[in-house]
Amino acid sequence: MHQKSNRLKQLTCLTSLKSFSVNFNKKLILIAFVGTFLAIFWQELNAHYLQHSDSNRFGMIQTADEASYLAPPINYLSKGVWADNSDGITRFYQRPPGYGSIYLICTLILGKYALLGIKIIQILGYFFSILLIGKISILVLPKTKLALTAALITAMLPMYSGFMYYTLTEGITPVLTLWTIYSYLNFNPSKKTFAVIVSTSLLILVRPQMILLPFLFIVYQLLKRERKLALVISFGFIPFALWQLRTFSISKEIPRLHPIYSTQNNTLFRPSHEAMTNLFRIWESDGEQFHSAIAGINNNEIDEALSIIPIEFHAQVKPVLVEYERLLNSKDDFKSREYLAEENKLVKHTYEVINSIKKENKFLTHIKTPVESARYLLSKSQMNLYIFQEPLRGNPFIELLRMLSVLLINLGLIAALIMLFRLKLTVLTVISAFIFLTFFYLIYVQRLNEERYLTPFLPLLLICLLHGFDTLKNIIHTRFFIK
Repeated sequence: MHQKSNRLKQLTCLTSLKSFSVNFNKKLILIAFVGTFLAIFWQELNAHYLQHSDSNRFGMIQTADEASYLAPPINYLSKGVWADNSDGITRFYQRPPGYGSIYLICTLILGKYALLGIKIIQILGYFFSILLIGKISILVLPKTKLALTAALITAMLPMYSGFMYYTLTEGITPVLTLWTIYSYLNFNPSKKTFAVIVSTSLLILVRPQMILLPFLFIVYQLLKRERKLALVISFGFIPFALWQLRTFSISKEIPRLHPIYSTQNNTLFRPSHEAMTNLFRIWESDGEQFHSAIAGINNNEIDEALSIIPIEFHAQVKPVLVEYERLLNSKDDFKSREYLAEENKLVKHTYEVINSIKKENKFLTHIKTPVESARYLLSKSQMNLYIFQEPLRGNPFIELLRMLSVLLINLGLIAALIMLFRLKLTVLTVISAFIFLTFFYLIYVQRLNEERYLTPFLPLLLICLLHGFDTLKNIIHTRFFIK
């Protein structure tokens, strides 16, 4: 009789859990559908305002990065060589093959409708990102209301779908990031190894800078003495390692994560441009300002470039800019002995100026510019579409969305920071470390940023924020309402 009672209780419990799971999934799918249709509405409205004349693009927004992302698969099909159309050795490896491989598959299946394939994939990617943020939230928070709230916010705010119609990796990195985390949380040694390896491989091949995420999870699993998942994750590094080996065999140099510079390039991206980048990093936090300055130098407009540079550095910097202008004017033969000698001289001079300015301006170098870089990134709403910047700017509803988006990003970062310094090591600690280490790299090392660099982190910031909100609510409830 006692055994029958226990079995009945177990059966009732399983039925209840199954019913909960079904109801939760139904609500989550409904939110994902509504959010995806809303995102499509914003993107199609944006495409209408932009008035694309090329019907073969299917509303997809053209970007400068297409030259390095989409050209390699096209050349591979026509010439048998994976390389873009730039003039230099980095054409063979400037971009990792992840995004290009997706375009290659779309081209093989859909032919001239390949961009439509990319569009469908990125729409589906956004749909699944809503599902995944709900699934991850229910595992790490874990409360149904919070999980559904995370999914609902992701579905309703356009900052989470801003790059859905762009031919950029930002169109798929959010879903790949969430899928990777979910595959780790849902790991089962007998069944789920494939998802872990594939999600890790794809994430790194599409965006190598995200390699920190699986690395941190490996460390986390080793600290927990869960070696099986750590080993399986490490297999996901193999495709990228092979790509790096190919890069090394071509360049004969230890490859970087983003190898755009080489003395063998007949383009702007040579050591002289790299030296200029490092010079501007001392005081500049906006990548667009740097590109404007370089364009001015390239067009023999030194004064225009100087107008972007703090006046106190003009005396030291102007001679370097004049040298760079002279070098660019002789760019017809990048490989001549005279050109290389002039470039080496310029690079040496530039780094002398860099070291001098850094030595005399330590506060600017180590504090002010990183803080400005952080302010630049954190002041952006991530509502990047043209309609939000021009036609609908000033609309009360849009401005409310803009302020809400900025608030969510900043509060999410604060919540992640607090979580990072908790004594208890959890998955959320790993996610917070991933966010902050990358954010520190962006503001302190890279500095010359674009707002889109935060795109893959937006759903993670939301999870941290909701966890922080729930923790605060529990503290208040415990202290003031429980006697």
